Amino acid sequence: MYRIYWTLQKIIAPSLRYSQYEYREVLDNCIQRSCRWLDLGCGHELFGRWMLEQERELVNRCLHAVGVDLDFVQMKSHRTIRDLVAADAQRLPFIDRYFDVVTANMVVEHLTKPLDVLAEIQRVLRPCGLFIFHTPNRIAPSIRLARHMPYAVNRKFAHILENRPAEDVYPTYYRLNDVVCVQQMALASGFDVLDLRQINSSAVTAALGPLAIPELLYLRVISSERFRHLRTNIIAVLRKPDASRSEAQESLVRRDTPR
Repeated sequence: MYRIYWTLQKIIAPSLRYSQYEYREVLDNCIQRSCRWLDLGCGHELFGRWMLEQERELVNRCLHAVGVDLDFVQMKSHRTIRDLVAADAQRLPFIDRYFDVVTANMVVEHLTKPLDVLAEIQRVLRPCGLFIFHTPNRIAPSIRLARHMPYAVNRKFAHILENRPAEDVYPTYYRLNDVVCVQQMALASGFDVLDLRQINSSAVTAALGPLAIPELLYLRVISSERFRHLRTNIIAVLRKPDASRSEAQESLVRRDTPR
């Protein structure tokens, strides 16, 4: 079925590609040698299983790569990261200003309190450090539909369409999952928005072969700039301001605060 699907994708939507590739390219540009990198919700892999070599190269590039997840069973079999910590993203067990980059791949849609997590990320990032995340766009019709479906049904579809085991499917809340929310929460958390992309990914019905044709036609339509708000995924790059700017802002707040 997948061979049929990839043939159809080349014909109907030749510019379409799996969003994980674009996310990896963003990381490749941002993960510098000798940096300290924290991956939130690391699970057992950073990308798809067929991207092992690219994943290994990025991890080996770092001075220190750390993975955090609440699911210890998933995490302990991680393919590339060796320094693994079972912890809640709202209470990260790391010192202030330690990491250069924090990432989250298909994780922020599961956060119940994204502002609290952003505050923790701010704390552990060094000045000018980056928070990079890849997540579904809740404005996309497929995500709107999934948001209104029972959790048990979503787990079933994930197994059928993505061959994901039930224990690898988690509840979703989509509270940091559209462009406006990202911009607003970044501002509230003191982050600068460096990059905010709305992109498409391969059809979720790829496993169904020729039955993916309607979705491929739809994805071709929304590849137009006119419909970019309907695209399936978001990649965001947020930056913590440098120390001098943060101190200047704090000084301004103190000066303007009534006594």
